Amino acid sequence: MVSEKECLFNQGQAIDRVIFITDGSAQVEKDGEVILDLKKGDLVADVNYITDSPCKYTISALEDAKIIYWKKSEFEKLVSGDADINSSWQSLLSGKLAMKLASK
Repeated sequence: MVSEKECLFNQGQAIDRVIFITDGSAQVEKDGEVILDLKKGDLVADVNYITDSPCKYTISALEDAKIIYWKKSEFEKLVSGDADINSSWQSLLSGKLAMKLASK
């Protein structure tokens, strides 16, 4: 559980974990401007996860929210150890990215 306004990632922070929002919402800000709202089912900082680059945004909970997360290194071990899970993960990332691009 994260509290309202709790920061999930700061701008410039390394992406060290994989975070899914399971209930509640968060917002993505760049240089103080809100650019995107995240909701239940969204993956947090997915583009930066894919590119292995520092987070380009500040991401904070908009309300008390439930999240599930794994350390990035542990998650990658889990995913790479099973071809079916890896395929599902790649499909999820691709789908989430496509939806974000389509909404712009």
